[in-house]
Amino acid sequence: AMADTLMRCYGDLVGRDELSRRIVVVPWGVWSDPPSPADENRAAELREYHEIGPDTIVLMTLSRISPEKGIHLLLEALRILETQGRLDGLDLRLFICGEPAFMMGQAYGRKVRKAAAKLKQVKVVLPGHLGGAAKRAHFHLCDLFVSPSLHESYGLNVVEAMRAGLPVLASDHYGVRDTLPSDAGRLVHYPTPKKAPPLLAAALIEMLADRGKLKKMGAVARAAASAMPFSSAADAVRLAALGLAE
Repeated sequence: AMADTLMRCYGDLVGRDELSRRIVVVPWGVWSDPPSPADENRAAELREYHEIGPDTIVLMTLSRISPEKGIHLLLEALRILETQGRLDGLDLRLFICGEPAFMMGQAYGRKVRKAAAKLKQVKVVLPGHLGGAAKRAHFHLCDLFVSPSLHESYGLNVVEAMRAGLPVLASDHYGVRDTLPSDAGRLVHYPTPKKAPPLLAAALIEMLADRGKLKKMGAVARAAASAMPFSSAADAVRLAALGLAE
């Protein structure tokens, strides 16, 4: 799909046949840090701090806090479910991980916090930027990773979540479509952004209804992401560069 975008943008300038021969698309892949006992210890501390019990359902999204990431759509989906009474009896947490982007991030961050404050049953946590061990520990808490973005050219956060063994609910952008196996999660198509929240809400409540299935999806996700190391991407770029040199 990225190659198609480049063809649309530059095909008439260079010539479509010539440009198609020049394009090599290499997905990034994901880091493969080995699991550490310290990650689970930190996760245990976080569970205690946030009062996450065995029946608590933890959702997580991780990205810069920026309008195109669609965090407001997820919050609106949860508000719809609360209004419909579909979350009654559930102990639900949502971790919105990330810092406001440089462009429009502060204003959007305020919008996100305002939307989060409207939720009565879902407890929303905004831990800020996470990296390294902190990111891995938060992945340990999670039952379902949600990527509600309006657009992703690749979706590194999705592949990181998959590598951590998490099932994924994502908007149907081509970055995730090319990387997420159908039995590792679910994609939701947005006809328009305004129509997205009820569609996200329906998919979310359906996935949360079967936590056993979520674990199976997570195992498939981990296996798929394990076959996407950054080292393979580096090798592909190196070989492409050597081919140009020849």
